[in-house]
Amino acid sequence: MKNADIFVSRVWKAAILAAIMVFMFGRNPGFALTVSTDGSTITPSSGGSLETADGIWTFGSGPDSWGDWQLLLNGNEVGIGLEMDVDNGGQLYMADVTGPSDWWVWQNNSWSQSSDPNGSGAVNGQCGPSNGIISNTPRNTGLCSAGTASPLTGNGPWNWTCSGSNGGSAVYCSASPPAPPPPTSCKLGNHGQSRGWARVSNGTLVADDGCLLQMAYSNEGDTLSAYQDLHDNGHYNTIRYSIFLGQWYNDSQPGQSIADIENQLDNVISLAQQTGMYVLVDNHNTLPDPTGSGFGCPDWSADVAIWSAVAPRYANNSNVIYQIQNEPDWCGSENYSDIARNEDQLYQLIRSYAPNTPIFAWTFLNPLWVSNAGLQAVLAQAPDINYSNATVDFHAYSAGSGDITNFVNEARSVGPVTMSEYGVCVGSSWDTVLSTLQSLGVDWSCGDGYPDGNSAFTETWPED
Repeated sequence: MKNADIFVSRVWKAAILAAIMVFMFGRNPGFALTVSTDGSTITPSSGGSLETADGIWTFGSGPDSWGDWQLLLNGNEVGIGLEMDVDNGGQLYMADVTGPSDWWVWQNNSWSQSSDPNGSGAVNGQCGPSNGIISNTPRNTGLCSAGTASPLTGNGPWNWTCSGSNGGSAVYCSASPPAPPPPTSCKLGNHGQSRGWARVSNGTLVADDGCLLQMAYSNEGDTLSAYQDLHDNGHYNTIRYSIFLGQWYNDSQPGQSIADIENQLDNVISLAQQTGMYVLVDNHNTLPDPTGSGFGCPDWSADVAIWSAVAPRYANNSNVIYQIQNEPDWCGSENYSDIARNEDQLYQLIRSYAPNTPIFAWTFLNPLWVSNAGLQAVLAQAPDINYSNATVDFHAYSAGSGDITNFVNEARSVGPVTMSEYGVCVGSSWDTVLSTLQSLGVDWSCGDGYPDGNSAFTETWPED
């Protein structure tokens, strides 16, 4: 994977949501702004500030171990970099490396890859206020804040692009009608103690009673009382259980074996069968990133060994779901073609052993990276994945409501969608992620686990 991708992982994942969405802090600095003129630039050494419609931009503390400095918007960190520019009609650009490479533009409350704005005259397309909204009718206004809107496609969701000019990039935008049920087809609690097969319905994977999967880890251990508490008081109907060889994020070190994984899953699946829950078997196995970025990389050969043992062992357990590989794109040495090839092969392997088990494929780190790479083009490189009983899975890191909506709408043109991790389950960012997924009718997961250590945590979803 390119250095730009490593940069994004440091901005968002390593900071654990420090720079996910500026709207959780508020966009109005409290007084009238004068947008900086195009061509205005600041660096950590120059100091000073820039102003855009979003607020006041300054550098914070630094340098970090990578040589980068905090990027502050209205005093709140939203990234790291070495240069900030205003250009192309008041848009804020930043570079992780000064010069012509690694440029990013702030659009729709998140960073998108860009070309060097200096002297190019390029204007990138930018989605307008109609992007990401829920509406019963297609939108004809507010399609683009910058660039030229293409004709709408689709019958709901409605999709369009805002093309750039003078070499500027295009951006994918969409709006959706209200999600079809589950609400009217979901019958909470209409199930036995041991759950029946989850199934694809309404663009996601639903439980045997037609309700969304509500997923979390157990923070009380793997006991009957802990799982009952997670179900009865946490209101979750699915345990996400991580498996790995060796050590956490390093299977090259001595540690867990296949036999250990099987013993753990035997217990977990049995407990879930006794408490009315599903088990998402989360393959979290990784090697250290050979680029030295410190992030985990898939060990595809070890994945073959894991699934060759696990897939047939629980193939007849109707309360089990398999997740091929956690966040394969969180790796500085990976690329999406390689990921697609391995996802396709592992899917075929798992399906050969477990013809009825639902499968979460892909499990992208966030909806932005793969969308920048061309989501549908990436998915097309794994032609053997049959989405009649598999999903396009992702994690909602670094994503606002519009980003999530765009990703879901585009992915659903290929297959159903699930979201299996978001790391903080309190606060305005979580509220936005959860409400967006619920409105779209997409399975979701609270990555903090249950019980949550934050006293502000509350269950706003029904018990199933």
